[in-house]
Amino acid sequence: RCPSHATSVGHDVEGTLGSVRVRVTDGTVRVVDAVCPDRICELTGALSAPGAVIACVPNAVTVRIGGSGRDGLDARVR
Repeated sequence: RCPSHATSVGHDVEGTLGSVRVRVTDGTVRVVDAVCPDRICELTGALSAPGAVIACVPNAVTVRIGGSGRDGLDARVR
């Protein structure tokens, strides 16, 4: 979980195949490095709309953009 107002913050998220690097920059979130074979999660690009999802299916990692929840968080990574 991280706020979207961060200028540029990187997070390494462990999945079933290895680490996925997620970057939050100026209200957007994107996967910048993944170990999955097709790297579709990287090709998704930067997203900023509430409810948008980036999924690294082979690695069992999803990134969902929030913003309307009560917890004040703008992105959640699993």
